Amino acid sequence: MAETPQALYSALIVCDDAAFVRRLKARLPSSRIGPVTVCKTTAEAARLTASGIAYDLVLIDAPRETAEPFAFSLCERSGTAVLLFTAEEEAGETEWRLASRGVAAVPKSLSPQLFTP
Repeated sequence: MAETPQALYSALIVCDDAAFVRRLKARLPSSRIGPVTVCKTTAEAARLTASGIAYDLVLIDAPRETAEPFAFSLCERSGTAVLLFTAEEEAGETEWRLASRGVAAVPKSLSPQLFTP
């Protein structure tokens, strides 16, 4: 019997911190997630998604003023899973506000634990 190939999920990381991007990419299982595209700004990511490119997973570490509207627009127009990294001191309030719009929020300080295999 032939093996069924594993599904691959495409991912977009929106972050201008190269070290954080490397850590995230290292923790995403390449057997399940790929390709991984990186944009440094939400404006760049918005242009990319507006051009018709869709992603299964979007990880955002960007300023709140631009990250939240971009995350909301993705959730409203697609089935994209969106994870928004937040500052520790804003985590509780941000998580509550974003969850009602379909965006998962996590304090950036917890992110290494979330992606540890």
